[in-house]
Amino acid sequence: MSELLLIGAVRGRPSRPTGAAPHHQIAVGGWTGLALACDAVADLSVEDDAAHLAKLQHDILCHYIIAGEVLPIALGAAFSAEAALTDHLARQLDTLERRHQPLTGKVEFTLSVHRADQTGTPVSHGGDGAQHLRRRRLSRDRMRANRAARVAFLAALSNQLSAHSCAYHERGQSKTGRLARYDVLLSRDKVDDWLTSLSKLASSAERHGLALSVTGPCPAFSFVDAAADV
Repeated sequence: MSELLLIGAVRGRPSRPTGAAPHHQIAVGGWTGLALACDAVADLSVEDDAAHLAKLQHDILCHYIIAGEVLPIALGAAFSAEAALTDHLARQLDTLERRHQPLTGKVEFTLSVHRADQTGTPVSHGGDGAQHLRRRRLSRDRMRANRAARVAFLAALSNQLSAHSCAYHERGQSKTGRLARYDVLLSRDKVDDWLTSLSKLASSAERHGLALSVTGPCPAFSFVDAAADV
């Protein structure tokens, strides 16, 4: 049998979700450990294999978060057999409870703000030099107005996140045109209110040439202390 790699733990005795990649469930105490066979990836030291494993972990745990409490676990701990993993989890039950306590009843969403796809306005080359300078001035004025509007929108978005979320992390811009990304921790009972509020902001975003995209719910990957292994 292949070694087992611990990827997470779920409170209680969950049923195996339909559509999740093959994995093992190991029930101990009030938790069920989730593990992957190490032959699912070739070598964790290889970047592509590590990325593949992280994606498997994310996809499997997201299947469980819909209905239950999930604690992501930092990748790296491999066990020779289910018995060894069972013993390990039994020794770590207090740690599981302590690490999960701040995340009880909470889920994570990812919110991205990016420039909406827009068709460029054709550039007119007609007219005299004065008209050309006037067009350049108007273009600069529009750019300044758009920048100011986007700054104001992002400030309003931060206020919205502060009002609705338990916590959030801002990731900033990317080279792909993303203006900002937020990892958002929400109480389950606040998710609907947050999404409703966000839909109103989305209309404002469109007026400024922006678009919002949301993914979730997911386990709170961004809010678990990665340095505290189980």
